[in-house]
Amino acid sequence: MIAVPRLTLADYRMAAQVMCGPNDPELLAAIGRFVRETHTRPGFSLRHVARAVERGRAVDAVYPFH
Repeated sequence: MIAVPRLTLADYRMAAQVMCGPNDPELLAAIGRFVRETHTRPGFSLRHVARAVERGRAVDAVYPFH
């Protein structure tokens, strides 16, 4: 068994930057707000961040704002 420490807000933000990439600052800002507001909830994980990024990209594909 390996004990893994709980991720910090900085860890989640760094993961979000990697998942969003450098070409979508609007998505990164939205995901950053999502992470900041929800990272302390029980059960929150990187899986939630990944799903939020996927949903953000799907919305952007349907309703492009750029």
